Amino acid sequence: MASETIWKVCDNSGIKTAKQLKIKFTKCNVAKPGDLLTVFPRKFRYIKVIQRQKYIGLVTVIKRKLKRYTGTCIKGSYNGIVILNDKKKFLGSRVFGPLYREVRYRRSSYVYKRIFARTAYFI
Repeated sequence: MASETIWKVCDNSGIKTAKQLKIKFTKCNVAKPGDLLTVFPRKFRYIKVIQRQKYIGLVTVIKRKLKRYTGTCIKGSYNGIVILNDKKKFLGSRVFGPLYREVRYRRSSYVYKRIFARTAYFI
């Protein structure tokens, strides 16, 4: 996942796809579940979304194989994120699709607990 990755947005914030600008708090070029990204909206649906504004994205699903400590491997069918604003508030009111368990382990603050309350199921 290079710096030009296009991410599918898995919530109902109004943004459909977003372009990755930078991975926050890391120096590597590969995003893992639970990482925070700086993203720029590419396709959006609602007027509520400001066109030229940067947002924060929380990685929920990745296409790469992910090996867990138990030895199992999982692989998503798309690269998915959830959109947060600058103050790390969740823009949507619902999360579509699965959410990896690793997101819960990596980030355990109040913001992420809100997202888990709106998720249908975990993988």
